[in-house]
Amino acid sequence: MNLISEKGNEWLPDDQYYRDVISKVILFKGTEKIARKIGFSVYRANAVRYTVALLAYRTAGRVQFSGIWDNQFLSENLETTLRIWMPLVHEEIVRSAQDPALHPNGLLNVTERYKKKECWPHMRQMQSDFSPGLEEELSEGMPPPNVGEYRDARANKDIKLADEERRRQSRAMSFDSEQWLEIIRWAHECSDINRTFIAVASTVLNYAAAGWQNIPSPKQTKHTDAILDCRENSGNRRSE
Repeated sequence: MNLISEKGNEWLPDDQYYRDVISKVILFKGTEKIARKIGFSVYRANAVRYTVALLAYRTAGRVQFSGIWDNQFLSENLETTLRIWMPLVHEEIVRSAQDPALHPNGLLNVTERYKKKECWPHMRQMQSDFSPGLEEELSEGMPPPNVGEYRDARANKDIKLADEERRRQSRAMSFDSEQWLEIIRWAHECSDINRTFIAVASTVLNYAAAGWQNIPSPKQTKHTDAILDCRENSGNRRSE
C-alpha cells in the first residue's frame, strides 16, 4: 500500500502492472504447492515466505515475470531452484532460533525468531546455488547479478564469496538508494571517513538506484562496511 501511495493520486494500474502482480501470485502459490509436496510438519508458511524473499534478493529482482505470465505456471528451472532451497531455508530458520551465538540473551522459539528484524539479514547470507537453467532464464544472454557471487570480468567467471564477503554484500544491499544517499550525506560531514570510501559508496548508491543490476564487489563492500560501522558507532556514542 505504501508503494502504491507513492505513485500519487493520478496513477492507475496498466496492463503490465496487472500481469506482473498476477505473476507474483503465481510464483507465491507455486512455492506453496512445492512446500506441500515436501511435507513440512511445522513452519511451512515461514519457509515459503523466506524462500520467495531469498529468490527476489539473490536475483536482485530479475525474475522474468513475462515468462510466468505467458505460461501461467513456473518454469521447471524455477521450480527446481525453489525445491532445492526450501528445505535449506526451513532448516536454517529452525537452527538459527536455537543458536546461542545469535541469541546471547536467551534462545527463541522459531515463531519468535521469524518475527525478529534480525532474522532476514541473517537469512540473506545463506549460500545456495541456482539451477543452471534458471541462470539462463534470468540473464537473457547476460551474466545475472547473483547475490552471493561476484563476476570477475578479467577472468570471465563467477566467484563464490567467502562468508564474511557475503555478509558485507548482504549488508550493503540491505539499504535502498535513498538510504545510501542519506548515509553519504552523513559521511561527508564526518571527518573520520576516508574520501575514497565515500566515492565507493556513491558507486553503490548508483547500483541501488538501478535496481542492483550491478552487484558490489568484495573490495567495494570493505569500504561500505567501514562507513556503516563508523556510522553505527557514532550513533552509539551519541546515545551514551
